Amino acid sequence: MDPVAIATLAGPTLGAVVQFLCTKLGGALERRDAVVSEGETRFVLGYEGPISPNEAAYTVDRITSLKSTADVLDVYREHPEIIKPKDARLAAAIVSACEGLREIYGLNIRLAETGSDGVKLTQELGDVERPITGVRASEIRKGANLDVRQSAVRVRGKGSLIGLEIEGGIG
Repeated sequence: MDPVAIATLAGPTLGAVVQFLCTKLGGALERRDAVVSEGETRFVLGYEGPISPNEAAYTVDRITSLKSTADVLDVYREHPEIIKPKDARLAAAIVSACEGLREIYGLNIRLAETGSDGVKLTQELGDVERPITGVRASEIRKGANLDVRQSAVRVRGKGSLIGLEIEGGIG
């Protein structure tokens, strides 16, 4: 996943991504098997159950990188209010975490389905009590394919679901 694709994800989705990556990085650093739970299958393609770490992947550089990345992501996990989609430090940490987990576990992590023609995002939420935006974009180019699907158990008070927010023009 590249930083441009990460920037298309909205805050709540990024919060779930950060939580997922922190959990998996913690397991990798403790050399535990990765367990992909039912709720996490949206992030990992083709895996269920425990996945053993590749011991050969634990180089000094890889461990240092994993620890550094985990430290950065922990700040965002503990303070989700600072999560912003265009945060370059967050994007770099997410890319690093995905690369590290691919090396350690062989996990093919997807945070949003992207292609050269656009973005596909699915959000399944519980109770929504504040505005939730699926994708924010400064502009949409002609021919772009956007597929945003959102569902919530309940929308309360000042809560709302906004699938796509475009700041500039279309086409």
